[in-house]
Amino acid sequence: MKSSLALLLLFFINPIYSLAQLTADAGSDIYWCYYPSQNHIDTLYLGGSPTATGGTPPYTYTWHITPIEIGYSGSGLFYHASDMINDTTLPNPTIEGVKEVTIFLTVTDAVGDIAHDSTKYYPSMFTQHLDIYNAFIMEGDSFIYTQYPNIQPNFYPVASTVWYPSYGLSDSTLETGFWVKPDTSIIYGVKVTDSLGCQGIGTPFFNVVVTPVGIENVKSESNHFSVFPNPANNYISINLSQAPDIIRIISSNGQIVKEEKSRITRIDISNLSSGVYVIQVLSGKDLYSASFIKE
Repeated sequence: MKSSLALLLLFFINPIYSLAQLTADAGSDIYWCYYPSQNHIDTLYLGGSPTATGGTPPYTYTWHITPIEIGYSGSGLFYHASDMINDTTLPNPTIEGVKEVTIFLTVTDAVGDIAHDSTKYYPSMFTQHLDIYNAFIMEGDSFIYTQYPNIQPNFYPVASTVWYPSYGLSDSTLETGFWVKPDTSIIYGVKVTDSLGCQGIGTPFFNVVVTPVGIENVKSESNHFSVFPNPANNYISINLSQAPDIIRIISSNGQIVKEEKSRITRIDISNLSSGVYVIQVLSGKDLYSASFIKE
């Protein structure tokens, strides 16, 4: 009788959860997006909610990967879990890295039972060049754009492309090969989405300078015309071999945000938002054009 009571007492003293099988949950597959132009990185967490159930708490967590050799074969340099996980012993650590990898989880409970699970990590990054592509057309003319976006995904194929603004474009969803016919000078940028759903937004770089009827010569930056400093914060100056008649500053959506009808060569830009702009300088029958960045 005493033995039976002892067994019953032991049964009720032991927590009910100790009778359940220990289970580990590494969480769903993770898609990590890095946005260079937005200076933004997603914060992502490993593990479930909760990461361990059953067994006998407390639990010990170990996150690990199969080491990945970096550099050339035989370099002896390897990429480990600690290089991408902030703490490999937490139930829900944060993760950030540039390698596609399977991440393994081992959970050990208080009595030594062990459970395993794994998840897949997919990183997405974009590369952007900062070159400006200039095109010069007469008012009413059009041309086919044959370049490519200035931002491209590193690891996964392009799923969609959207140029902005769409004004003056025959099809703003093509990477290249579309007709361009704005009736005013404008700068285009592009948004690229990869097959993971991550999006990179390129700095506006496709600069179309539309010359009004009556202008004889269109000139870009040269020894006879330049804008400095570039990038600039509060002021820009123009270096021109002849006096300007009209100075216009045009935003990336084609709007004239500043116009000076005087012969000044130093322009206050302190009230402009950060971004890429086009400056047009009309002097006689010559039109000079350049791009600058307002920080």
